[in-house]
Amino acid sequence: MNPKHCLQSSQTQTIKIPGKLYIAGEYAVLAPKQAAILIAVDQYLELTIRQRTKKGWLIENHQGGYAPLCLETDDSHLRVAEDYSLEEDQLDQWRYVIEAAKVTHTFLQESNFNSRNFHLHIRSQLLSDSGKKYGLGSSGAVTVGTIQAILNFHKIKLSAERLYRLAVISQLRLGASGSFGDIAANAFGGWTYYMAPDRKLLKEMIANAPSITALLKQEWPDLIIENLAVSKDLQVLVGWTQHTASTDNLVKQLKDQISAQPQAFQAFIDQAPAVVRQLKDGLINNQADLIQQAISNYRNLLLGLGKAYNLSIETAALNQLIEIGNQHGYASKSSGAGGGDCGIALGYDINTKESILKQWKVQGIVPLNLQVAPQSSSERIE
Repeated sequence: MNPKHCLQSSQTQTIKIPGKLYIAGEYAVLAPKQAAILIAVDQYLELTIRQRTKKGWLIENHQGGYAPLCLETDDSHLRVAEDYSLEEDQLDQWRYVIEAAKVTHTFLQESNFNSRNFHLHIRSQLLSDSGKKYGLGSSGAVTVGTIQAILNFHKIKLSAERLYRLAVISQLRLGASGSFGDIAANAFGGWTYYMAPDRKLLKEMIANAPSITALLKQEWPDLIIENLAVSKDLQVLVGWTQHTASTDNLVKQLKDQISAQPQAFQAFIDQAPAVVRQLKDGLINNQADLIQQAISNYRNLLLGLGKAYNLSIETAALNQLIEIGNQHGYASKSSGAGGGDCGIALGYDINTKESILKQWKVQGIVPLNLQVAPQSSSERIE
């Protein structure tokens, strides 16, 4: 990277980070060497950044309920500016943005870039008009978006994988325990086949690494991120149950029970890899029968997991969504942790698509007009 880039004039810049949906691999991907398949969707988190004459990094979230955040350097460290002091609950709201900004600030310093003052605006399409979450991801998107916006402002473009890595480092510093599959989808776009890095080893690497830059260059054990070439003939229908779900709460419930009763989860992850591979093959080779079998099989695995641990993964609304899709020949299941949010239906028959959407509406399920977001550009400056 060339530090001279930071001397170039800066115009107002806007970037869009896509939301995400799990197609298969939920819960299993939390375990080592387990894969998932996700899509990025064309519902976006939009971030607009421009130069600021006053000191500091001023950040505003126009989602509502957020007080303005201003960060400034203090002995090379980033901290909340005194003129913008925030209460504890307000700081908690901003935690993903604050940590992402700190990681990016450190990376800029390591790369010999002088930090420049800016004003960043964040606007989200990942919520309903009433402010409810669709389940398209927000913490991952805002982490990836904050990092990318600041780097773009400083004329730095990284590969999708390095952007993913910076975002993962940021969330691990906050104690996140997820798979970071959402971050992969946010950074890479399109269809993504994903296997999480070994989190235990990665935490040790972060603790011992001399710099963030060194971490980006090291091999991350078990990490696999592949964009899949999937036919555009495959229709991906998404229905929203209008009930929000807490992924963190469901995952915590599961982990608490696994420690006391590991057998059911072990059986689940023993079977999951073959199903995810089957789906990957079906998607790549455009084989409807394989896709149908894999989606059905993974749904059954999730139902068994929910029954074993008394988790409400497939709610009554999700069950209705799935049954309607299946009746019309579309491979259907819940998406993500379940307990609400969205379900998906995959199929090739355009003629039955509208029937599915109409019947969803009758049952109070809101069809979301979503398409698979394009893959991220490979163009980069490093």
